[in-house]
Amino acid sequence: MPPLRRYAPFLVLVGVQLVLATAVPSRPAGQPKVGAPLAASTGGGWSPQTGVAGEAPGASTAGSAAPVPGAQGSRGAAATRSGAAAGGATSGGATAPRPGVRAAGPHCVTGLLNPPPCVATWPGGPNGGATSAGVTGDSITVLMYHNKENPASSAIVKQIGVYMSPAEETAYLGAAGRFINTHYQLYGRTLRLVHVVGQCDIAPPQESCFRSEADSLVARYKPFAVFWVNDMNEVAFLDELSRKGVVNWGGWNFTDAFSRSLRPFHWDVMMGGDRQADIVAEYWCKRLANRPARYAGVELAGRTRKVAIMAADTPMTAPNARRLLALLNRCDRNSPELRLYSSDTSTAASQSTTTMAELHRDGVTSVLWFSDPIAPVYGTKQMASQGFFPEQVLAGSGLLDYDALGQAYDRTEWANAFGLSDLGAATSTAQADAGRVWVAGGGGDPGTLSAYSAIVWAYLSLVATGIEQSGPTLTPLTFERGLLAMPGFGSWQQRHDPRLWFTKFGSDDYTAISDVREVFWDPNAVSPVNGQSGAYVPLENGRRYQAGELPASTLALPGRG
Repeated sequence: MPPLRRYAPFLVLVGVQLVLATAVPSRPAGQPKVGAPLAASTGGGWSPQTGVAGEAPGASTAGSAAPVPGAQGSRGAAATRSGAAAGGATSGGATAPRPGVRAAGPHCVTGLLNPPPCVATWPGGPNGGATSAGVTGDSITVLMYHNKENPASSAIVKQIGVYMSPAEETAYLGAAGRFINTHYQLYGRTLRLVHVVGQCDIAPPQESCFRSEADSLVARYKPFAVFWVNDMNEVAFLDELSRKGVVNWGGWNFTDAFSRSLRPFHWDVMMGGDRQADIVAEYWCKRLANRPARYAGVELAGRTRKVAIMAADTPMTAPNARRLLALLNRCDRNSPELRLYSSDTSTAASQSTTTMAELHRDGVTSVLWFSDPIAPVYGTKQMASQGFFPEQVLAGSGLLDYDALGQAYDRTEWANAFGLSDLGAATSTAQADAGRVWVAGGGGDPGTLSAYSAIVWAYLSLVATGIEQSGPTLTPLTFERGLLAMPGFGSWQQRHDPRLWFTKFGSDDYTAISDVREVFWDPNAVSPVNGQSGAYVPLENGRRYQAGELPASTLALPGRG
């Protein structure tokens, strides 16, 4: 059988660029001992003045450097800043010390809408020097990886108006690096950010290429951490980095077993797939199961709900979908179904035609999308052509809950959409932390930023937070210990701000987003994302719920049914 031309890794990249933020660990075979000091490398293109190296496409491991001009900061400045933050009010309510003045109280990151928890101020002194690969006494090397530019995906995001070129990403890293180096406590070290454009395509991905690419990056840069802002089904890159002893971030809604098997190395911003399944099951069983499908089309609206779960048939997503099906079967008396689809562009239309006809025949009233964001493009088109108008229920994952993607689905079908959303309330880039960081880091007008910067900052900020929580002796194990022990932040109970989500790690949870909100699709609402008609409207003013907190009352959508 020829290899499948998987569309999910390629087209989900489009979705990524639209938005955006213990037990003894096991060690995979061949993995170096954690904390073993390795020789640091300058990477050939990093400037101590900018704190970032840009890598142009085409050369080995992305090629030559392109430092961002006009940056500030030095090793001496970083040493002076240890234990000191920029002036202003702190997230904990204390007064932040002036630069160069040692504080007696906690160190708190200032200037952010959603700052991480404060840490004890470091009094200075030895920091352990080269405590781990990518760590010296005065620097920490972190890579942002960008796969090879794909002309088709670039053309789509350019058409939408949210494209961010590698050069723009490098410029953003320059500003973000300056912000981190002046606001986070790095224990006498400076964060050294390197932007790398690689040689591997994701349409389709090749495991051998990504595994080799990871090996090359580790050999050349010897990084402490690597983050890849992408939802990809190809896990070889993250697996190989973990086996090399490198902290890594990427891959959305993967099974929790994947992160556990690679601990303490693999992390992600998006909610883990197991937990996503659990909270979706709670929502369905409490709010929807065994009740009339009130928000389906006329043909189906009076029937007792019968649900079909749609999910991609991949090693990282199918287990989560099966977990969800098993949980629904405990509460739903109307025989829930699971439909796994192949992410193959050559058969997507025919698959959707057949699947939707079968669901219609089976009396399905509600389609639960536990999928990538492109599957509903095909699915809703086929539903409409067949006169099949079920409820469209969101699981919260995969960015289906982002306005610009909802606008891409069939309008008549998506008028029946509602469910869970992992994302916070939409806001402009200028108001988000990504824009604040850009301005504070000397980047200029936040109106020039792509929405993609928000997801870049979501990843980079958590890398910086983990370093801050680790203490002076930075290793993958202290990084893990710091994040797992860190108090959760950004919750509705703490802030009552609908733009935020609750960030919490712990136990076997290596993913950040830990709560959801309820939303419904209003085809007439104007989206703050792009000013176009069609937007998700929150229930209860955007109140967010952690597992076990969802209400048990029957769902009622304002002005509907």
